[in-house]
Amino acid sequence: MHCAQVELLATELVPRPERETGLLELADRFGDTNLSGWGISIDDLVRYRDALRGLLGVDCALSYRDFREAVYPIDVTPEHLRHLTADELPTRLDDLLETEERFTLARGMLNRWRLWVISENSD
Repeated sequence: MHCAQVELLATELVPRPERETGLLELADRFGDTNLSGWGISIDDLVRYRDALRGLLGVDCALSYRDFREAVYPIDVTPEHLRHLTADELPTRLDDLLETEERFTLARGMLNRWRLWVISENSD
């Protein structure tokens, strides 16, 4: 039907055990919906945001633009990261990057970091 594929370099974070049920429910609610195939309505976004807040206690006030079937965005904040994973992450996420060119760091500074729940796509 329609694929809204994404390309990314990613680090898999291990969810806290107490968050796993909410993560699975989130994927189940929005799986097989073809979200973004023909656009996303404000009603879709409101339903997603309500589910995200209710199931996981986090928000997508800034990251909602990435929302589509199989890609469920969450705002990247220290609080959200601590709430969802016990993985050790640096206070400054840019410390995860290895480059000898300072321009590379500055170039992608805005919107560099994304936090997504990624699930199976219906197609």
